[in-house]
Amino acid sequence: MCSVSDGGNSSSSSSNSSSSSRSFIFTAVVCNINIIIIFTIIIIIPIIIIIIITIIIIIIIIIIIIIF
Repeated sequence: MCSVSDGGNSSSSSSNSSSSSRSFIFTAVVCNINIIIIFTIIIIIPIIIIIIITIIIIIIIIIIIIIF
């Protein structure tokens, strides 16, 4: 999904080094954003599932209390 490269210019001149380092930093930031999004999804989805299950259990308990 995310490959960090210097644009394929291994023999870049000194005038080109600043732009290549800038693009490298941009690529690293984009990669980190992708990784953060993936980890957030991995962490948030189970939490949402647990919250939904808890709400369902609470509703069932309330219904049982009302019935009996």
